[in-house]
Amino acid sequence: MPPKTTEQKREALEIQKLELEVAHLRVKAEIQIADFQRQQATADAARVYPLTGEVSSLSVKYAIDRITEWFREDPESPIEIVINSGGGSVFAGLALFDYIQMIRGAGCPVTTTAVGMAASMAGILLQAGSTRVMSEHAYLMIHEASTSTWGKISELRDEVELIDKLEERMLTILAERSKMSAKQIKAKSARRDWWLDSSEALKLGFVDEVR
Repeated sequence: MPPKTTEQKREALEIQKLELEVAHLRVKAEIQIADFQRQQATADAARVYPLTGEVSSLSVKYAIDRITEWFREDPESPIEIVINSGGGSVFAGLALFDYIQMIRGAGCPVTTTAVGMAASMAGILLQAGSTRVMSEHAYLMIHEASTSTWGKISELRDEVELIDKLEERMLTILAERSKMSAKQIKAKSARRDWWLDSSEALKLGFVDEVR
C-alpha cells in the first residue's frame, strides 16, 4: 500500500477528531439524560411539580398529566406545585386552577409555592393551593387583563366584554382569601404592574406563609 499523502493524513486526523467530538457529545447527552431522570424520580417521590416559564396550553397539559398520575397513585398524599413564571394564557391558567380545586375537593392537599416570581396568571395560580407559600425573595405581580386583538369595531367590543369578564373572575379569585376587596385590588393594579414582595403579599393575605 502506497504511503498516505499529507492530505490523506490531514483528512484522517479530521475524521478522528470528529469521532472524538461525537463520542464526547454522546457521553454528555447520556449524563444529562441520567441527571434529568434522577431529578424526575426525586420530584415524583416528593410529589413536587415545577411550573416554570410561560403558562400555556402545553405547560398546563404537562402539569395536569403528571399531577393526575400522582393523584391516582395516592389521592390523599400532599402535592406541591412550585411556581416561577411571568404568566401567560388566562384560559390555560384557569383550567389548571380549576383542576387544582377539583383534586383539593377530593381530599388531596395542594401547596402552591412561588419562587422567583408569580406574575400575572401565575399569581392567580398561586391562589389555587390549600396552602399558599412564597419564598423570602420571591415577588407577586398583579395587573389588569390585556389583549392584543385586532379587527372590526364589533369584534373589539366583543373582546373587551370578554376581557372584562375574565378580569372580574381573576379579581374575585385574588380577593377571596386576601384582606382586600376586588374593588381595592382593581384600583391598586389599574394601568400598572403592581409588584409585591413576600412580606407585602403575606400582610395583605395573598399568601399564607413565607419560607
